[in-house]
Amino acid sequence: MKPMRMLLLVVLLATLLYGCNYDASSEKKDTLTIWIPFDLDRETMEEFEEEYGVTIDVTILNATDLQVKLTQVLKTQQNVPDIVYLYDSITRRWVESDVTFLDLSEAFPEDIAYYEENFPEHVTALGRNDQGEMKAVGYQNPIGVAYYNRELAKELIGSDDPKKVAEATSSLKRLFALNDQLKEMNVGSQLIGNIEDFQKMYLLKRKEPWVIEDKLIISDEAMELFDISKKMYEENMFAAEVPTDSSYTTGFTEGSFFLDYNPTWKLNTIADLTKETEGYGNWGIANPFIPYHNGGTWIGITKDAKNPKLAWEFVKRVALDEEHLYQDAMKRGDVPANERVMERIVAEERPSDVLGGQDPYAAFHDAAIERSNILTQYDRSINNYFLDVLRQYAVGTTPKDEALTNFKRNVKSAYPDLEVE
Repeated sequence: MKPMRMLLLVVLLATLLYGCNYDASSEKKDTLTIWIPFDLDRETMEEFEEEYGVTIDVTILNATDLQVKLTQVLKTQQNVPDIVYLYDSITRRWVESDVTFLDLSEAFPEDIAYYEENFPEHVTALGRNDQGEMKAVGYQNPIGVAYYNRELAKELIGSDDPKKVAEATSSLKRLFALNDQLKEMNVGSQLIGNIEDFQKMYLLKRKEPWVIEDKLIISDEAMELFDISKKMYEENMFAAEVPTDSSYTTGFTEGSFFLDYNPTWKLNTIADLTKETEGYGNWGIANPFIPYHNGGTWIGITKDAKNPKLAWEFVKRVALDEEHLYQDAMKRGDVPANERVMERIVAEERPSDVLGGQDPYAAFHDAAIERSNILTQYDRSINNYFLDVLRQYAVGTTPKDEALTNFKRNVKSAYPDLEVE
């Protein structure tokens, strides 16, 4: 064979081998660097290290520090991590960045096709940029529910059945009526755990995002929340203003409130708070009057990843592998976004002692109604600005028009490029 023809054959063979799926035996052993806002599951990490003969270097950063540091390393192009985990509230910023994440739909089309087929749209949409490129994948489904105190349910509506609780709390009008009834009972309990979580849920009722085409949008639903919040303050409807108040956390054991609006991940907190107390087993799950999702984690592979195929093998294990997602749910109580895995768990019927024998996965599955994902890269800050002015108005320190002006000024100050009318 002629030397030139031999050279071409070698080049072609090398190209074909590189295009195949990752094979730990065919490439140099590597190190995966991961930035994450919480502690990575050590068992998963160690199993992957052993299987692929690699080292995983994990850096834990809170969401704010992670974004600051990621901005810095992307500018210098030094010490850029291979994999980044992001909470839902900051995912859009990095998904829309041209310099951050690899286009997974181009690099791994078959896997992303499976992902889009088997995961709900509100999960897949958050990791897809405006050009339709999948930049990050989510694996949790933080379905919003109404946790309720069973003993108070029996006193208020005569039953602790979740369907009857859902019916009795199915509108604002019914919630205010229940609050009047609770005050007449004079049992020392409020209707709702904390007003901030209620307000966050109500804001997810919006049909439009906070920002459209670089313009601030204040929806009708957001405006409704001014007077709703004021009435809730006047009627003393909640045990605490914010979820960090001790009067809220102790309420799960002391029965000082009836309803708590939070996603799936709150169940683990309730279990920890009520363990070995009278509150254990005294909580149930009902459908909320506003279907919503709140929270979750998305994972992206940076464009600077030293070995993107190896990085994808890890991400695929964590986010797409059905057996891993099933086992993760069994160990940690996660609610998988993979619909096939969720159906498997629901079919097994798993009653929980924390919920007095109710099956949490069946309850979560029942509450899972598909809604458009309206999150933007601005939501974390804008939500906080809006919650601040809601309180200013609700407690009577600031008129509504002035509170709204304060909100717009804060948004414009934080994001001068946005159009704010």
